[in-house]
Amino acid sequence: MLFKGTFPFCDIQPRFNETLKSIWKGARKRRPRLGLAISGGSDSMALAGLCAAYRAMGSHDLQIHAFVVDHGLRNGSDDEAEIVARRLRRLSPSILGFGDWPRSS
Repeated sequence: MLFKGTFPFCDIQPRFNETLKSIWKGARKRRPRLGLAISGGSDSMALAGLCAAYRAMGSHDLQIHAFVVDHGLRNGSDDEAEIVARRLRRLSPSILGFGDWPRSS
C-alpha cells in the first residue's frame, strides 16, 4: 500500500526536511530542481516517498522530478518501468514529474 501525504510511521521525515532545506538554502535559482532516478527498489521508492511528503507538507520551494528509465536490458523491463511509474503517480500525482528516456530505433 502506498501512502498519500505525510508518513506518520516515519521518524526520519523531519530530519530529511531540514537537511533538504539546508542543502537548497543557498541555491542561486529562485526555485531549485531535484531529479530522482527511481528504479522501483525499496530505497528509491522510500526517497520518492520522503520527497512527496516534503512537498505535501507545504514545502514548495523545490521542484522535484522523478525519472523512471527503462534501459530495455531484459524482457519485461518495459512492464516493470510502467509499474514503477504507476506507483509514483499514485504516491504523488501532482508533485513528481515523469521523464521519458529517448529510445533508440
